[in-house]
Amino acid sequence: MTKPSLIEEFGMLPERSELLRGIELTVRLALMASEADVCWFQPVNSGLPVVRQVVRAAALSPEEKQDCHGLGTVFLQSGRDHLISPNIKADPLLRGLHAARREGDLRTFAAWRVCADEQQIGALCLAQISAGLPAPDQLRAVREAAELLSIWFGAVHTALVDEMTGLLERAYAESVLQKELRRAMRTLRSVTVVMIDVDHFKRLNDALGHAAGDRALVAIAELMTSHFERAGEVISRWGGEEFLVAQFESGHEASREQVRHLLTRVADAEIPNPDASGGIVTLSAGMATLKPRATEGHSVEPTTVMAALIRKADEALYQAKFAGRNRVIDAGHYSVEQLESEACKAS
Repeated sequence: MTKPSLIEEFGMLPERSELLRGIELTVRLALMASEADVCWFQPVNSGLPVVRQVVRAAALSPEEKQDCHGLGTVFLQSGRDHLISPNIKADPLLRGLHAARREGDLRTFAAWRVCADEQQIGALCLAQISAGLPAPDQLRAVREAAELLSIWFGAVHTALVDEMTGLLERAYAESVLQKELRRAMRTLRSVTVVMIDVDHFKRLNDALGHAAGDRALVAIAELMTSHFERAGEVISRWGGEEFLVAQFESGHEASREQVRHLLTRVADAEIPNPDASGGIVTLSAGMATLKPRATEGHSVEPTTVMAALIRKADEALYQAKFAGRNRVIDAGHYSVEQLESEACKAS
């Protein structure tokens, strides 16, 4: 399996509101600086929506929106870093488009590529309707806005995603899980947390070196990403060779079977670990599920519930280790009150 592109990673993030607000603000700044009729961010695919700002009092017509999308798509497909076209009807790259064949409407177009981690994320575009290009200093401001978007995407990616495995960083995964637990306690949805650990990982590093250990972690992360395909599931590198998976509304029994299947897939991949049983990498897992009850109050903080739920899954993980590894131990399901009681005992 190939590693998902950055745009796919951003699109799969359970919480995207901050990312979208950042894009919208940057597009608005570019529009104000250029005084163009329309300015928009166009992603390379549907993982993120088109974010558009229009300066004219009247909204764009459906035909004009389609024309803008066509211009942005052709630019993204061209592989160019930027394009400044004072007349789209005469531009060799654009003149075959519907936007260039129509009378009036869109007249000029400019676009700059937005990249992060050497991957194309999208383009920052502007167009004028029956008007010439903005002045050079205004175009320069839009180019700088595109550079700002590239920097911002890179920073968000670094903050949210583990560089080696492409999975969510622990701190961000915790924030997402807290929000989902708060929602689950309010709507009485179940949440399953699974703690996963690579068996005999130190032996792998000692026998084959840390580079081989890193490759094993990347291969496991790819298998996990393809295995847990449901939108909104949290898959995180929790630390070292340990991972956390959080599933929402999958059902306790279904989650358990899915984890068992993952362990089988990893064993079947036959990732080498010479000093482990069978000479291959295997996983151990522990799981626990929150099942809120309608009679419970909602005064308990989600951080308390999260800590107790993770502790239960972690205890089950260590039971799986002591029971012989390469297995999943199910700690069962708990109400909010039960987890609150467990948290009080632990404190």
